[in-house]
Amino acid sequence: MLRKPGTPAAHARAHSAATKSGQKVLSADSIKASAAARDIDESGENSDNYLQAGIRMLQRGDYVAALKDFGEASRQGNHEAQYRIGLMYRDGTGLDADDTEAAYWFRKAGSNGHAEAQYEIALCFMNGKGVLQDTRVAAEWLWRAAEQGHPMASLLVARMYRDGVGMKKELRRAAKYMSQAADAGIPEAKEELDAIKSQLPPKSSAKSTSSKSTTKKSTAKSTAKKPASRSSKHKSRR
Repeated sequence: MLRKPGTPAAHARAHSAATKSGQKVLSADSIKASAAARDIDESGENSDNYLQAGIRMLQRGDYVAALKDFGEASRQGNHEAQYRIGLMYRDGTGLDADDTEAAYWFRKAGSNGHAEAQYEIALCFMNGKGVLQDTRVAAEWLWRAAEQGHPMASLLVARMYRDGVGMKKELRRAAKYMSQAADAGIPEAKEELDAIKSQLPPKSSAKSTSSKSTTKKSTAKSTAKKPASRSSKHKSRR
């Protein structure tokens, strides 16, 4: 289970890292003024303004301001901002790296349908980073991302279906997602797809078995005794 990170502590770590790197630590008033200067909608009606401002601050190396902007966008429900906070914690960008915080934000964004975040939280569960290792949960998150067409998630979930790791072994499903990964341009997927297809039973045999079963049923019906009609019974009594 993921704990919700303490926001004050998270910001304190960001401030500490910024101070050590020689950056100016922003006060609440200066952050608000900085937001106004970057044309951020302070009314809270458009979280995308905060997201874009956070991206700009990140590119400039102003990690404190970036985290603040992403945090505000996240508060308004912006899934991309939640994902980017996760990346900052995962990579230690402008603050101390923290796998638990990263996993929290990836799961938050992933639960809201963000495919990249779903892939990242799957890796967290697969490798036990910031969460307890759990291949079944990892498989579930990979499947969600693969359903949205995520190339690497498609590759990994295909392998899990192929090998029966974290889920029931199903070669046809493995072929489906491996084909998806191959179409997305993953180099090794094409070769692995061919290997999976070579293990699949031919479709013709399945149809043949089905047709034989249908023939037997129809034969059984034709040989069954046809019940006498009421009119024929009446004639025989005469």
